[in-house]
Amino acid sequence: MVATLHQRLEVERHNPELWFQLGLAYQVIHRWDEALGCFQHALSLRPIYFEAMFHQGTLFMILGRFEAA
Repeated sequence: MVATLHQRLEVERHNPELWFQLGLAYQVIHRWDEALGCFQHALSLRPIYFEAMFHQGTLFMILGRFEAA
């Protein structure tokens, strides 16, 4: 799943939905920092993206980064 999304992102670097999906894929395999980076990148492309904000905040809380959440 992660490899497929990376291949798609080579073509569609500015697609926030793909970055969000990659973040979810990283979250499933417990690669928290990579997931956070993907959610942050999705938000940089689409600042009002509720799902990315939600998952980013949830990960910050899981990692104990309450101020960032």
